[in-house]
Amino acid sequence: MLYLALSCFQSRRMSDAAQTLAALAPGRVGLQLTAGCAPSPITIDCPLRTHHGFTYQALRARVWDGGTLVWHGDSVHPPKQCEVPDSWQPPDDVVMETMYPGYAALANGDQIAAAMDAGRWLAVDIAHLGIQMYHGILEKTVLRRLMDYERVAEVHVSTSHEARDTHAKLTMTTWGIEWARAHLAAGTPVILECYMHKLSHEERLEQIAWMTGSNVGSVISVSMYPGCFSF
Repeated sequence: MLYLALSCFQSRRMSDAAQTLAALAPGRVGLQLTAGCAPSPITIDCPLRTHHGFTYQALRARVWDGGTLVWHGDSVHPPKQCEVPDSWQPPDDVVMETMYPGYAALANGDQIAAAMDAGRWLAVDIAHLGIQMYHGILEKTVLRRLMDYERVAEVHVSTSHEARDTHAKLTMTTWGIEWARAHLAAGTPVILECYMHKLSHEERLEQIAWMTGSNVGSVISVSMYPGCFSF
């Protein structure tokens, strides 16, 4: 199922962000509850997932405490590298997201390969993989293996810019869309994370169409614009 991240409208009231996102495709999308929105009650009847530090009581909750997981949800970021000792090992039963330099796990190809060796469930963020590729720290052999890896719990989708995690909208050149769409068709939760606050209503609908490969209102089918997926 396709989920829209609450962070698409970062810093808005939770209720406003949830209602705006759910109204884009009623009955067809779920919401990923993410940190960063102002607390307010959410009364939305749709599938929900929780991600890294979401709480109804504040902008965000603490996730890691000295390398110990203290927040529980569907997926989390690894702790920052500076927050844990070099010998730190992640707990076995937590779904962590692929990240980029500065994080203590899943921040480069070697760490992703080690996670696959251990049979870990992963939340794969294609924008973060793009950042790793920009830095030259994700080997093609590891990337190919990850693309065929069976234990993908979630796929996160947005566009990065070189070394920056910009959460920009999807375009014809966004890397990995076809792979994400294949996971969506297979039933893997796919989360659209692009920032939408500066997009028009039509552009927001278009972003959903990019991911689903179908017409949304008057938006042209994404199948006419294959995503860039070569490595």
